[in-house]
This record gives sequence, structure tokens and C-alpha cells, in this order.
Amino acid sequence: MRLRSKENHFKYRDVRGQFALSYGTCRRRPGSFRVEAIRAAKEIRKSFGKKDLYVAMSGGIDSEMVASAFLAAKIPFTAVILKMADDKNAHDWQWAEKWCRRHAVPIQFFHIDVLQFVRSKSYLEVARLAGSANFVLHPTMKLMEFVAGLGGVVILGSGDCKLEVREGRWQICDYRNYMGFYRFADALDFDAVPSFFRWSPALMASSLLDPLVQTHIFDPSPKDGDGTWFKYDFYNRHFPMGGARTKFHGHEKLEALKMRLRPKLRKMFPEDRQEISVPYGQMLKDLLGDAF
Repeated sequence: MRLRSKENHFKYRDVRGQFALSYGTCRRRPGSFRVEAIRAAKEIRKSFGKKDLYVAMSGGIDSEMVASAFLAAKIPFTAVILKMADDKNAHDWQWAEKWCRRHAVPIQFFHIDVLQFVRSKSYLEVARLAGSANFVLHPTMKLMEFVAGLGGVVILGSGDCKLEVREGRWQICDYRNYMGFYRFADALDFDAVPSFFRWSPALMASSLLDPLVQTHIFDPSPKDGDGTWFKYDFYNRHFPMGGARTKFHGHEKLEALKMRLRPKLRKMFPEDRQEISVPYGQMLKDLLGDAF
């Protein structure tokens, strides 16, 4: 099995039609989120020998944070940016490109014509390999394959500890569709880090222990919704970000296409809508173990 996380501590599996996740336990007390993110970048560099590293940059704050960690660790990398034909994701790739130019980070564009990707039915092969009903993730999977063809290792800024308020309690939520990145890399047997944020138990725990995060966690009257509204401030505490931005997911101009493909993909992979939620305290206990 290829390395996907530190010592492959993170594991997913499907059990009788239901997906399940497991995580390793910290072997030491976690440092700050900044310290653990920089440590993760250095560990990834060491783990893949002399292979070139590519951080997938979407123009969003998650991938920008990952790239910032590699910069702070002084680990050379190339930013790989998905660029759709007809500028369908222009806002995203332009933001990512601007950040890279500012920080003198080399860029490799991955060009894809999404309409041709659908017309040729190539998306169905990607969906099959990844067991994925989420069409909007498929172009990123092709980007992963592209980097593998260059002989490099792609690092995705996905899989952060997603905090959501459910029934008045903060939960850590995971979604099966994002496991498609792991399944795709496994199916084609190439090196990849499908989730930087899951690299190590210490990195995961450090985000949950952050003082800003805990300020919201221990609010006796939490707001409904999720943690995305304070995520920028959290990242910016540890790595200077390139500025607040309008939230885009990169597929605003493909909504009609996405909705047209959804019934067929969901019929193929109905289980891909599953999710898991774990109470904040339980997740932290699982990651820290009995040693702390």
C-alpha cells in the first residue's frame, strides 16, 4: 500500500454498504497548528524521497494554507492549478496564480475542457475508479493523474476537520465523497497525499486545540452552521493569508451540467452521499489517546 498519510494512520473502508474511518493516536503532545503544519510539510518531503512535490492550488484558503506551510518549511514545491477551458473557473485560477507570483512559487497549469470531458464520457471512468458520484471532484482527480504522469507527488488541501453544529453540539463531519481522492489514487496506484490536513494525528489535533477554535467550541450558545465562517481567521493566525475573498467552489458556471449528471452518478454510487459525524470531544479524545 502506498503512503497516503504519516505511517498510513488514516484509514477508510466500506463495511456492508456503510463507510467507516479510523485515525491514529498522537505519540507526543501536539504543538501549535503552525508548528504541526510545518512539521507535516517536512515529513512529506522526507517520505517521498527525491520526487517533485506539487501542491494543488484551487484559489481557496485551504490550498493556500497548505502552500504557505511548505513555504514556511522552506520545502520547494510547484503549484499545480486546474484551468478550465473558456475561463469557467477564471476567478479561482487567477487568484491562485496571483498568490504564486507574489511568492515566487513555480506554476504548472493543468488544462481541462470540462464539456469535452463529459461529452467523451471520460468522467464515467473517473467516477468508476473513484466510486464517486460527485462530478465536481472529477476534474481534480484528473489533475492528480496528470501530476502522477509527471512523476510527481500531488498534495491536496482537502480533509480539514470540518466543524458543524448539529443538535446544539459541535461535531467533526466527514463525507464519503471526499474519500474518492483516496480511491482514485489507489486504483491507479500512484503516489499522492489526498489530504494534507489528515497527514498526522498531531496535525489534526492541533487544529482542534487551537485557542480560537476552542473559543467557538465552548461557546454555550453556538451559532447554527459550520466553522467556515471563522476558518479564515484561524488560518491567518498561523500563516499570513493572501486576503479574504468571496467564497467560490470553482464550478459556478457548471451548475446546469452538474445537475444534469447528478441523477445518473447517484444511481451508480448511491452510497456516496453518506457522512459521519463525531462529537468534538470524542474526536479529540481519540486523537490524543490516554497519554495526555
